[in-house]
Amino acid sequence: MMHDGWCPDCDLQTVVIDSDEQGGNAWASCTECGSGWVHRDELPEPVAAGSVDEERRAA
Repeated sequence: MMHDGWCPDCDLQTVVIDSDEQGGNAWASCTECGSGWVHRDELPEPVAAGSVDEERRAA
């Protein structure tokens, strides 16, 4: 766990970053108000719905 910076919800410098044991997943949370966020780098890439339909038609 490491200190990250300011919370956009309560405007205090109380945000910390934590990760799982493997380091593959990370999230930030505010120790004051309890708000939490998944790190943007950890979010999956958006998948276009059109490409899924095209794959189904091809099969």
